[in-house]
Amino acid sequence: MRCFPCHTPHELDESNPKHAKPIATHKEMVKKFGQKINIFRESPEATLRHLMISSRRPRPDKSPLLNVADPAKSLLVLKPTSKLPKKDADGKFEKPSSGEPVSHMGGLKMHVDDQSYKSFVAWIQDYSRVVGDQYASAAGQLVSIEAGTQADACS
Repeated sequence: MRCFPCHTPHELDESNPKHAKPIATHKEMVKKFGQKINIFRESPEATLRHLMISSRRPRPDKSPLLNVADPAKSLLVLKPTSKLPKKDADGKFEKPSSGEPVSHMGGLKMHVDDQSYKSFVAWIQDYSRVVGDQYASAAGQLVSIEAGTQADACS
């Protein structure tokens, strides 16, 4: 996984000698940037719950992890498609940004033409339809999840 080890603490195994360096890297990243870098949780369900909760009320200076209004503006895809932060006059990297323009200390991990990027954006689009209470059924009907009603998708 491209996010390993920085954002995936539950995949690190202290009994695995091959994980010694990734564990040290992760500890260093948490010390430097805090627990917010731990995006992926112990299960897919816990990860989705974290993404949903953290995206409900984003700070004005920070893009949400999942942007249901504009999925391509979700931090979940902006970070891995972003470059390293600029360097200051001393040659040190500036603090990475979670707002426009976004930068990523891990550097570029995927391109917008990658299938992984397209899959992430499609998943966020799908998620936004679900939370927006509109989802196209296989019969071409828009299904309102809460109301349990259908309307012609072409209307």
